[in-house]
Order: sequence, then C-alpha cells, then structure tokens
Amino acid sequence: MKNLIFVLFFFPLFVLQGQVFDEQVKRAGDSFYDERENYSRFSGRITDKDKKAEIYKIKTENPNISFFRAGDVIFFQVANFAHEKKINHFSCRAFVRSVEKEHFVVFVNNKQTCHEGKSFLRGTAVTFHSPQLAERMFTASQYRRVLLQKRVDFLHQLNKINNFLWNYKEEKRKSVMSFEKKINAIKKERQEALDDLVDKQREYIVLQRDLQQEIDDIDHDLENYRIKQKDLFFDRWHLDHDSIAKFNKRPSVRE
Repeated sequence: MKNLIFVLFFFPLFVLQGQVFDEQVKRAGDSFYDERENYSRFSGRITDKDKKAEIYKIKTENPNISFFRAGDVIFFQVANFAHEKKINHFSCRAFVRSVEKEHFVVFVNNKQTCHEGKSFLRGTAVTFHSPQLAERMFTASQYRRVLLQKRVDFLHQLNKINNFLWNYKEEKRKSVMSFEKKINAIKKERQEALDDLVDKQREYIVLQRDLQQEIDDIDHDLENYRIKQKDLFFDRWHLDHDSIAKFNKRPSVRE
C-alpha cells in the first residue's frame, strides 16, 4: 500500500522526468561525444615521484582519466621543453599503474632517452597523448548511447505502468461494470430460456390432452365401425343340408 501511494504521489514527477529526458536525448542525439574533439591529448602536472624518478603521480583536470586501465601505454612530453625545442612529437613513454580521482600514476620505462635523460621535477607541466584513451572513450560513448536508448525504453514502460497504477480504480470500476453487464445478460438469457421452457410445457400439456382425446375418439369410432366375423357354433348340420354339396342323409337315431 505504501509503495502504491508513493507511485501515485510521484507519478506526475516521473512523467515530467521522462518528457524532459526525451527532449534531452532528441536535442543531443548521442552520448555527448564530440567527434571534433581530440580526446587523446590532455595536460597535467607532476605532483610526486619515487626516489628512482621512474614512477610519477600526475594531477589533471581531465575527468576522462577514469577510462584508463593498468598497463595502458601513454606518451607525454614537458610542455615548456617541447615548445622551446619545437618538438611536435611525444618522446616519453610510460605505463599507467593506477587511477584515482584527479590523479593517476605512471611508470616511465625510457627515462634515458626521454627529456634528454633529465628527471622530471615536481610541479612540471606535462602534455599527454594516449590513443588507447581516445579509443576507449569512443567505445564508451557508443555503449552509453545504447544505455540512453534503453533508459528511454524503460521510461516509456515505466510511464505505462504509472498510468495503469494512476488509473487503477477507474480501470477496476470499468472492469467490474463490464462483467456485471455480461452477468446480467447471462441471467436475462437464462431467465428467458426458463420462461420458454415453462411456456412450452404448458403448451405441450394442452396438446397432450387434446391428442389423447382425439385418440380416444378414434378408438371409439373404430369399435363402432368394426366388421364382426360370424362364427357358427350351433346348427352346423342344418346349414350343410341347405348347401348344394352332395352328402348322405343324416342317420336316424335308433331307439
């Protein structure tokens, strides 16, 4: 009951959020991935390093470093040094060790050939280049687009469910009325069928009496108009004498 009250109370908010989200998706059209943007390049600053100057901790304002994974290859160069030397390529190579909010740790494996063999000082501004990061971000954007579409579909389903819950009492009333009409129609049909049977019974009783009377009258008439067969049991010899057939005289009775 509490869940139902919660859904009914916040139903307009759900609908409003769904409409706003649909408008945002239509307006953005994707997962906010800008194909004109070069996501492989970003800048940062060295905040810490180990004693051997091989492991460095980098602070950056790039929020997309969360897509880094341990073992990813990353190239970098010192910003001021590259500008002074007019170097347009990233000579330093490192491997990502770990990632945390606004920071990530790298291991530099070509320290001798990187930055003329010099160590990087704390606070040094560094420019990074990571094709793996850009590729992973593109894949994530495509997957995010799929998630956006799934979210829209789920919101539509949720709106349908909310509409049903919001109109539950009305739908229940309509359903009850519909079945009441069907029940009343069945009751009426049943009563009409019973009435027809009663009327038919009365008609058949009258018809039965009339038919029985007709049969009795016919039996009476049959008996009146019956041709009876004449059977002679007495004076047989007298009738024989009157016939043409020849026969001996009846012998006289001796005393």
